[in-house]
Amino acid sequence: MLGIDRSTMVSLIDQLETAGLARRRPSATDRRAREIAITPKGRRLLQEARKLIWQVEDEVLGGLTAEERRRLLTLLRRALDSAPAQPLWSAAEGD
Repeated sequence: MLGIDRSTMVSLIDQLETAGLARRRPSATDRRAREIAITPKGRRLLQEARKLIWQVEDEVLGGLTAEERRRLLTLLRRALDSAPAQPLWSAAEGD
């Protein structure tokens, strides 16, 4: 769903676990599966990142009204939805 191949996703989750931002746990509904849970440290970092995103968004879009921002987002979503499908991203492509 994210357009990332499985081996790349495993590597990403390994990195998140190593950084203490996420952890794997057994699935409550499927003993063959593992779930990924955000840790308190991960949640704090996510909140900080969201604040920074909102600040940058306000700086970049500060000259637009609320209605213009909504229209811009609608147009960008439409453009993205109509764009050609992209191949899965893999770690071999680099950061």
